[in-house]
Amino acid sequence: MSFRPISLRYATALALALSSLANALPSRAEDAASIVKKVSDRYLNAKSFQGVIMTHQSMTGANGQAATVDATQTVYVQLPGKYRFDVKAKGTGGAANASKNDHSMISDGKTLSVYYPASKQYIQNLAPKDFSMKQIVGSLLPQLDAFTPAGVSEGVANGQPTFIVLMKMQMPKNLPAQVTAEQKKQIEDNLRKSKPVKVIVNKRDYSLVEVVINGGAGKDLNIVISQQSFDKPIPASRFQFTPPAGAKLFTPPQTGGKP
Repeated sequence: MSFRPISLRYATALALALSSLANALPSRAEDAASIVKKVSDRYLNAKSFQGVIMTHQSMTGANGQAATVDATQTVYVQLPGKYRFDVKAKGTGGAANASKNDHSMISDGKTLSVYYPASKQYIQNLAPKDFSMKQIVGSLLPQLDAFTPAGVSEGVANGQPTFIVLMKMQMPKNLPAQVTAEQKKQIEDNLRKSKPVKVIVNKRDYSLVEVVINGGAGKDLNIVISQQSFDKPIPASRFQFTPPAGAKLFTPPQTGGKP
């Protein structure tokens, strides 16, 4: 049997057919750990960030009274050192007074000012020099050293394709020395019964869309992140604090002896 060389026309047609077939096949699915890593890097590598973080927390107190807290946090970060967090909350039940903790925290890179509108008082200190996007990531994203990726699927949120990553809390690696064997077993039982944390991620840019935490015992937390932008200029006025009319600088009471 002899073989004839493939003609150029036939080879071209074959290549086009194979290319079309390859494009029609689904791409290799990303694993949960790599998605979470890309999300973390998305935020950690940002030099500036703006966004709105909305949380809904429901809980049941020791007396069986139900309570909810809905908080909205508007965030501006311009590295190095400049940031602003405006926090407003409303609560029900045992958390009906949640709005008393409303505050604005503003750093211009030198001075950190915290203003509490309920008391019309503000505090000022030197701005911490170690602020970074880690503070944002740590408050939103389950850390891989404390959670085990349990699976990933795909979905749609607000018309955008998403990854849905499940993260299962793992046993702490370094328990306090005083924890007994019985207590350790109880922790393990609670972890087995706990539901995975659900992390919803925008497939386009690996930004967070929502985090859902079921803490058990009536303690649930939903975090929704929206209106996000990365590496865009933020007006310097966002990081300047001017005391509102009638606001007073809080002076801690002196305790014992002479100052």
